[in-house]
Amino acid sequence: MFTSKSRISVGICMLFLLSTGILSGQELRWRSLPGAPVGAPSYPKIVDCYFLDENTGWVVMVENSTGKAYKTVNGGYNWTLKYSVPGKTFRSVVCLSDDIVIIGTLNNSIYRTTNSGDNWSLVHTTPAGLCGMSTPDSNTVYGCGRWYTPSRFYKSTDRGATWTEKNMSSYAQNLVDCFFWTVDSGFVVGGKGNTLQNSHSVVLFTSDGGDTWVERFSGTGDRQWCWKIYFSSDSIGYIAVEKAIYMSNGTPTPFLKTTDGGVTWVEKDFLPGPFDQEGIGFINDNTGWLGGWGTNENGPTYKTTDGGDSWVLDDWSRNFNRFRFVNDSVSYAVGKTVYKYSKDSTVGISIVSSEIPTEFELFQNFPNPFNPVTKIRFSVSTIDRNVQLKVYDLNGKEMMTLAYGKFNPGVYEVRFDGSNIPSGVYFYELSAGDFREVKKMILVK
Repeated sequence: MFTSKSRISVGICMLFLLSTGILSGQELRWRSLPGAPVGAPSYPKIVDCYFLDENTGWVVMVENSTGKAYKTVNGGYNWTLKYSVPGKTFRSVVCLSDDIVIIGTLNNSIYRTTNSGDNWSLVHTTPAGLCGMSTPDSNTVYGCGRWYTPSRFYKSTDRGATWTEKNMSSYAQNLVDCFFWTVDSGFVVGGKGNTLQNSHSVVLFTSDGGDTWVERFSGTGDRQWCWKIYFSSDSIGYIAVEKAIYMSNGTPTPFLKTTDGGVTWVEKDFLPGPFDQEGIGFINDNTGWLGGWGTNENGPTYKTTDGGDSWVLDDWSRNFNRFRFVNDSVSYAVGKTVYKYSKDSTVGISIVSSEIPTEFELFQNFPNPFNPVTKIRFSVSTIDRNVQLKVYDLNGKEMMTLAYGKFNPGVYEVRFDGSNIPSGVYFYELSAGDFREVKKMILVK
C-alpha cells in the first residue's frame, strides 16, 4: 500500500515496469511554453532561437528598444535573462557550446560570450547588420544580413572571436538567412532589387566558403524576398518567402522548394491571397509548418503533410519566425512566444517557490480523488540531476511524462488533466538521479 511517504527502490521499480511493459500514451504535438518570454507589444515576437540539445537553449528578442537574450537549461520550462543592451535590436543567435554563444543585431554589432552568458564582448562592428547565422562545425560561423540594405556576408573561423565580412550588393540588396552543410558549401537567401517595393527572391550558393557565389534562383514576383531557409534532408529544402502585407499587390505569396540539394529551386503557391510568411520548418521531408505576421501582425501557422502540395491551418503559434529541430521527438520554434514540439506535457508546470529545498520531495496531489484535474507538487534541491515526473496506470504502464529536464532549485507544481483517460487508480513517480518517490492518485468521473 502506498502512503504519503512511500518510496520504492530502483530495482523494484524497474522490475515492476519491465514486467508489465512501458507504453507512452501521448502524441507528438506543439505546445506554447507558459514560462517563456513573450514578444513585446512594440514588436510582438521572439526573433530567433538556438538549442544545443533538448534542455539547453537560447532565444533573443527586442523589448522597449532593448535587445534581450534568455537562456533555459531545462527544456524551456524556466528562462533566465542573460544579456540586455539598450538601443540594440537583437536578431539572431547561435551556440557553439554551452559556453560560447553569439548574438547578431540589426544595428551594427555582434556580441559573444565564452562563459555561458555571464560576461559578453563586442567582437565585431559593421555598417550593416546580421539577420541569420549557420554553424557547420564547432569552430566556424557564417552569417548574413540584413533584411533591408546593405547586404553583407560574415565569416568567423575561430569560434566567433574575429570576423570578416563581404559586401554582397552585386548579388543581392537584402539578405536574411543562411544555411551551410560544410565549411565550404552553403546558401544565403534574400532579395534582389533597388528597393523593397521592387524586390524579388534570390538564392545564392557558394562552394568555397563564401569567396565566390552563384545564383541558384531568382524570383519573378515583385515586393517579396526570401526569409528563412530549412533543409529537412540532404536533398530536400524549403525557403519561406515574405511579402509584406502593406506592400501587397493582391497576388499569392509562394514558397520555394528544392529536391536536388539546392541545385534547382521551384516556386510553389501557398494559400490564395497575400501572406506575410517568414518562419518555416520540417520534421521530415513531408511534414512541416509555415507562418509569419499574417494580415494583422498576429499571423497563424499552417501545416503540410505532403511536402507543401497542400496546407491546412494548424494554429499552435502566432508570428512564427524560426524553427529548430533537435531530434525526432523534440523541436522548438519561436514567434509570439516559445513553442515546443514533444510528447512531454510539462508545459503546464509553474514554480511555486524559488527557496532552495533541503531535499527532493514528491507531494500528494490535490484534490485526491479528482475529476478531471488535479495538481502535483515536487521540490528540487539541486540542478545537477535530470528530473522526471511520470504517470503510470495500475498495471505499471507508463501513461505520460509530466516533467523532464534540469530544474533550478525550488518547488514546482504541475497541472494534470485526466479528461482523456478512464476512471481508476494511477501512480505518479518523481525520479532524480538515485532519488525515487511514488504516490497514488484516484480519478473518479
